[in-house]
Order: sequence, then C-alpha cells, then structure tokens
Amino acid sequence: MIQEFPIKKIPIDEIKFDNTNPNRLTPEQMSSLNLAMQKFGNVAPVILNSDMQVVDGEHRVRTYQELGLKKIPAIVIDVPEIDKKMLRQVMNKFRGEHDPEMDKAEFKIINESGKLEEFSLMMAKPIDSFEKIIDTVDELPTDNTPIELESEIAHRCIVEGCDHGQ
Repeated sequence: MIQEFPIKKIPIDEIKFDNTNPNRLTPEQMSSLNLAMQKFGNVAPVILNSDMQVVDGEHRVRTYQELGLKKIPAIVIDVPEIDKKMLRQVMNKFRGEHDPEMDKAEFKIINESGKLEEFSLMMAKPIDSFEKIIDTVDELPTDNTPIELESEIAHRCIVEGCDHGQ
C-alpha cells in the first residue's frame, strides 16, 4: 500500500533550507517559475521533513516568499537524512524524456493559440527556440527506398500522403 500524506498549511517563516541541495535555477528560471506559479497557482505542494527542512520544492518556497505568502501548502514526512537526500534526488531527476514530435505538436498548438510568448517566458527560453522547432519539417523520402512499416516516416506517408512509392 502506498502511504498518503495530508497537505498542511505551514508558516513560511518556519521552513528551513538545506544548503546541500544540488538543484540550481538561474535568475531567469526563477522568474519563469514565479510567472508559472502566479498563472497556475499551487499545483504541487512542497515536501518538508519533520524538522521543517525542505526535501523537495526549495524554489517554490523561495517563490512563495517573493510573493509574500505567510503560509504555504506542504507535505511533512518523517524521514532520516539519507532518505531525505534520496527523495530529493528522485524528485529532481524523474521527469521522463519527451518525445520530440509530441513536443513539437504541443508547441504548435500553443503557438496557434497565441500563447507562445507567454509560454517561452514561463520556460525561460527565447521564443525563437520554440519557433525553430515548430518550423522544422521532417523530410519524407521521395525515392523508392524501402522503409519500415512501424517507422514515423511510414506513419506520416500513410496519414499525410507522400510520393514515396509504397
């Protein structure tokens, strides 16, 4: 059974930072996090240990401080120091890998909605980096070279049509 923890409202002045946290954000990324939190609100509570030390969410706590919040949502767990470090590593590193074509499709939808500039600010990346991805066109072969039926090219030939000859 997976243990569940309640979300509590913790006074922000009781929270302590762990100076050994290896995760760093640039000032631009912190600004982007601030924008995202203002737009989307609290979508992920911070995790604290029983000493009120940040296990995960240090940058969110700092953003809450900048925004002037007095109490913030947090999950408090009782973990030994080594488990705190392991959990922090897991939370910081298990983000998955993005499929570039699916990212491109989402970026295109965001662009078509008129939100690409706002999105680029929240991602702390220049808008043209997303525009370049959106504008890339994967070339479909036009000769009669055999292709694997499960390949992305075969899928696009079938769905979008092409003169590949298969």
